[in-house]
Amino acid sequence: MKKAIFLMLACVSVLLTSCEKDYSIPSNLVGTIWKCTYNNASNGLEYDLMVFTSKSTVEGRSKYVNQTEKSMFVASYSILRSHIFVSSTDYVFDGEIIGDEMVIEMGNDICTFKKQ
Repeated sequence: MKKAIFLMLACVSVLLTSCEKDYSIPSNLVGTIWKCTYNNASNGLEYDLMVFTSKSTVEGRSKYVNQTEKSMFVASYSILRSHIFVSSTDYVFDGEIIGDEMVIEMGNDICTFKKQ
């Protein structure tokens, strides 16, 4: 009985992990939104969003305290393995995709975006 339960748990575990999407594949990013929330940001920034609109385009949005969310840029992106590169006329940054998180270096800041 213990062996059967152990085998069943192992099968369920394999099934659940195989259902996770690989976000290092651009087609899996299309239609997803990723959010980086700032706690006690001195510049009043509440959060940043990355909205993936196609296999090569992402929109960056920001929300400041007491203001409405606004679009900051539309950029192209590419992925090499789990490394993501984003570039527009005003912004260039890169980072790593790790499961449901993206760790992005933006200037001197490092932000962890979580899939919404």
